[in-house]
Amino acid sequence: MKNNHCFFLICVLCIFTLSGCTPKENGDNISAFCYRMNSYNETYNLTPDGYIFDDIEGSYTRFFILSDGTDLMLQFKTDEKNRIYQMNITLPLQNNTTENEAFFFITDCITAFCNDNKAANQLTEEINLKSALTVVDFKTKKAEIGKISIKTDTTEIGTVISLYNNNYT
Repeated sequence: MKNNHCFFLICVLCIFTLSGCTPKENGDNISAFCYRMNSYNETYNLTPDGYIFDDIEGSYTRFFILSDGTDLMLQFKTDEKNRIYQMNITLPLQNNTTENEAFFFITDCITAFCNDNKAANQLTEEINLKSALTVVDFKTKKAEIGKISIKTDTTEIGTVISLYNNNYT
């Protein structure tokens, strides 16, 4: 009888230990976002570490310098359960998006945030992402697919892209 209890306890501990260490691909947190990004491109090697946390805003911010020299800021806003409900991407105005690392990184970020390839493609088409990164347009471009919405603003300084998961707001 004592052996059965020990075996049961060991099994329960193993299940908790193993399930706690695996990333959740479909989650709405930074770990799941990083997991999805890395599955799109192995060279990203993103981790949930290295973000600057703002306790008042409930935001996580990280700066990247891509291999083509583009400076990029990625920011997430989270709710009280640490679920991502907003993602902001800022970067300088681009000269060209053809074969541009920043363009591919941003499209991967949008896809990882949406966790839906079809919705992400529709959003980037509706706002004309290539144009939003290269052409100054003081009018905000907006699109919404299901519970995900996107807004872009482009000035001489650069572009701000904001995505919202309206499931949590």
